[in-house]
Amino acid sequence: MNNVIKVSFLKRRAPSSLLGLTLDGNRLEGVVLRRSNGSLQVNQRFTATLSLDPLTNEPELVGREILNHLDAAGVRERRCVVAVPLKWALAAHTRIPELPEADVVSFLQIEAERGFPTDVTTLQIATSRLLSASGEKHATLSGFRKSTSNGWSRSCGRQN
Repeated sequence: MNNVIKVSFLKRRAPSSLLGLTLDGNRLEGVVLRRSNGSLQVNQRFTATLSLDPLTNEPELVGREILNHLDAAGVRERRCVVAVPLKWALAAHTRIPELPEADVVSFLQIEAERGFPTDVTTLQIATSRLLSASGEKHATLSGFRKSTSNGWSRSCGRQN
């Protein structure tokens, strides 16, 4: 008898629920979406006023306060998307020249160093690439202070 359990770790299931948070100054808004019959439905909404400023206070304390608001609202979701005000982000745009794919990451790192007015080691950088209709490759680089983003990631990073 062959008792082999096959598990495919490469196939990811679409999440059944998602938490969306919006930070705007000291206002926190949230919504929990659940997948039902192929569509997303709003399951829960909540708002809260933060007593700590997310930009100036310790990220761990702000993250703990956000977590406390989530607990008070009964939110237990693990997958989280956060929207922040545009003024919190640094942005740069560049055209990507014809390069081997292995070199594109290094090129974008150099472009971030040139494009942002601060040391890139203090930033969490996200890259969005685009292939235009004319075939040109472009990238938009978004940078967020690491000290601020750590508080958000901890607030949404639920433990079992």
